Amino acid sequence: MRWDPPRERATKIGNSRPRCVQRSPWRNGLRSIALPAISTGDFEFPVDRCARITLTEVHRYLQGGSKLERVVLALYNEETFEIFKRELRRGFR
Repeated sequence: MRWDPPRERATKIGNSRPRCVQRSPWRNGLRSIALPAISTGDFEFPVDRCARITLTEVHRYLQGGSKLERVVLALYNEETFEIFKRELRRGFR
């Protein structure tokens, strides 16, 4: 199966990461959060898009004065790690 959803569905999935990052579980004193490469497994959302969205939104959130001390990216395998590493080296948009 190849990821080829209608544009609206892809946008909804892509936009779920920013909302997840922006929510504030740390208001209750939490100082760290772990984020998976969501939907890149069974739903086959493109890992490079997931990496771009995740890294950009985490960076944006942290630049906004967050009290988070640690963000863990829980990545499934070496290939996913390499894609996230490549996107991180490209910088933030």
